[in-house]
Amino acid sequence: MKFTIAAFAMIGLASAHNMVTSFHINGTPNSDCVRLATSTNPITDVASNNMACNAVKGNGKSKCIVKGGDSIAFEWRVDPGIPAAEYPLKGGTIPVGVTDDSHKGPCAIYMKKVDDALTAAGPGDGWFKVSEDGLDAAGTFCTDRLRLANAPQPGVIPKNIPSGDYLIRAELLTLNNAGPASIGGQEQPQFYVGCVQITVEGTSGSPNVEKVTIPGYLTKSSPGLIFDIWNSKTYSNYPMPGPKPLTGSTNSSLAPAVSSSPAAISSLPAAVKTSTASISKNTTTVDSPTKGGNPAPAPTTPGMTKPTGKTVATKTLDPTTFVTMTATGNQDPEQASGTPLESDAPSPTPTGVCYGWRRKCRQHESSSDSD
Repeated sequence: MKFTIAAFAMIGLASAHNMVTSFHINGTPNSDCVRLATSTNPITDVASNNMACNAVKGNGKSKCIVKGGDSIAFEWRVDPGIPAAEYPLKGGTIPVGVTDDSHKGPCAIYMKKVDDALTAAGPGDGWFKVSEDGLDAAGTFCTDRLRLANAPQPGVIPKNIPSGDYLIRAELLTLNNAGPASIGGQEQPQFYVGCVQITVEGTSGSPNVEKVTIPGYLTKSSPGLIFDIWNSKTYSNYPMPGPKPLTGSTNSSLAPAVSSSPAAISSLPAAVKTSTASISKNTTTVDSPTKGGNPAPAPTTPGMTKPTGKTVATKTLDPTTFVTMTATGNQDPEQASGTPLESDAPSPTPTGVCYGWRRKCRQHESSSDSD
């Protein structure tokens, strides 16, 4: 049987911000070594100590043991209380279990050698980039590929680093509010980070890699932090923020390439058994686009629904056998009618011009929501 979660299942999904909830080693998840964040809120102050490992509830309970060459992945969820297989569909078609469809940007993984990962502080020097993933050949950002695949952020433990304890850090940068002020944008990049405590075994080496201090490795003027994702038909020439990643090892792993067609999205999850207790009837407010230069959805993801700010009802999954999500119902009327979500021509507004949903520019311009 097939079931649909028509929209977000809980109020906590309203913003579709996210946090790292578990760490996968060769496909097996573990949450005990994760420093769990206190909330899913983004970090907007790049000088904050929270840029290192976020604001956390406390250090993890243990250290995860990994070996050089192991496949690892960070599980990002908008709500830790909803199992990954029950990820919500916004508008009945758009997967938003990993992040919201308006939250687009690059991904990176950093590591830092420490004496004891159980107690080591995150802020400070010694961080180096292991891998990065920005735009693919199709012009799709890493965050979109993770979201469409409902997948964790993948990586590989380098083989050419010293054995011992490390903090390993996942970073997502979303650019939905990062448009330049010259076109009415807010110039507010949003960072999501999460740290995991690990012990690396079976490796050796002393690679020549740039090490940086976090916070301090980025400023608002760093390449890639102020970038317009709304007023172009395609993305190109995106400059990755931060240092160059480690070389000389199999250390890079891209987010999965996923078709964004509704048919492909509807068949993403594998058949699993799951409880429906965490999915309840409720209502929630979906992220609104920001005013100024950031009003329109990204055109490189066909079939995506714009953030609306409307209140929509969720549905309860009745059976306990969860097989696949279906792409049905509750679509935005404008999208369902086949009307393009983006227009090539700007529309006049009280504050200048507005690109995108031309009939609704005034609504978005007057919105005070900055998510």
